[in-house]
Amino acid sequence: MGSAPTGILFSTGTNADSSTRGKGALVYEAMAGWNVGDFHFLQNSVADASIATLSDAVMTIKNNGNVGIGTTSPATKLDVNGAGSFAGALDMNSHQINEVTDPTSAQDAATKNYVDKINAIGSANAQWRSFSGWNSDGGFKSSGGGRIENVSTGSPYFVTYWDLPTTMGDLKLYIKGVRIALKIAGDGSNYITDIFLRGSTTGGTYTNVDSHTKNISAIGYTAYSLASDTDMSSYRKFGCDITAVSNGASKIQVMDVQMNYYYAP
Repeated sequence: MGSAPTGILFSTGTNADSSTRGKGALVYEAMAGWNVGDFHFLQNSVADASIATLSDAVMTIKNNGNVGIGTTSPATKLDVNGAGSFAGALDMNSHQINEVTDPTSAQDAATKNYVDKINAIGSANAQWRSFSGWNSDGGFKSSGGGRIENVSTGSPYFVTYWDLPTTMGDLKLYIKGVRIALKIAGDGSNYITDIFLRGSTTGGTYTNVDSHTKNISAIGYTAYSLASDTDMSSYRKFGCDITAVSNGASKIQVMDVQMNYYYAP
């Protein structure tokens, strides 16, 4: 530091010592040679005989033009240590705001990271989503509580579908895998066997996009991954055909079918 700070001490009021005491000051502090230094605005709020000192700095203007509020070492053009508010609009002139945390209340701004998570943007943010609806060839029926139960022998099947858009702006829908949850387990002759991921470009005829044979009989979720993340953007609708093997001796109850998906360019 260079020479001792110098400045103006402001004193007003009717106290007996008001001519030598003051709570506000504007001080110039030399920081280098040739009197290169910083301005400090001081405010002492204690109601006693003390005067404002550098420790009472509430705002600092550095020699390089950086302004600090609540800090004497501003690292940017405006460096605020504490909360702030605006009565009007904050125009960033097409510049971004960095280092913002994810929102926790309704009025908080949303970060890109948060938006990507919510909208499943990017493979790292892939989400599981339950089916929107289903139908069957008659071999399965609704058994209450959202469960689907086989009612015939042979190879009955049911079809699940999802209502997700296959594009979102310039982003495409990708599917990573499917998982099925059984409420009542199968056995050696009653189980889920074939899973076909199917898509329709017209909303009518469906064609196979991916198929997988996996004997599923355990209670809970059993998942499988597609050979590679599958681009579904060329399809208007999509779903899964799920085939069972049943001899009618016991029931297979499916409680959920989920798809692992995300959006990406």
